Amino acid sequence: MTNAVRVEEIRKEICSIEMEQEEANRYVRNLQKKEEESYEYLRRTLWNIGQEFEACRGDRHLMRLVEEKYSILQAMDRECGEYLAELQNKQVEYKYKCESDIDELRREMQRLQMEVV
Repeated sequence: MTNAVRVEEIRKEICSIEMEQEEANRYVRNLQKKEEESYEYLRRTLWNIGQEFEACRGDRHLMRLVEEKYSILQAMDRECGEYLAELQNKQVEYKYKCESDIDELRREMQRLQMEVV
């Protein structure tokens, strides 16, 4: 295989990696947007639950139900926040891997191009 053919293959590989990375970024952005909307809903619900506590004063059964709801919402809030952080970390890891792969391919391409000269 000639260097020119390999250089062209490397260009195609780089283009493919960049396209995959952009597709992954779009997917993650959409996923993040949906998760952030859910997270905001949870935060608003947690904030509004104070009114439910006020409405339940004096009724132990209702107070217990509201406390359970509050506890469940807090757990969901934590999980949602952790998931968003994990999603962001995975996105950074994937970006780093793609950039590393592209850098490695570009170095190989430069080496091949230097051999031709």
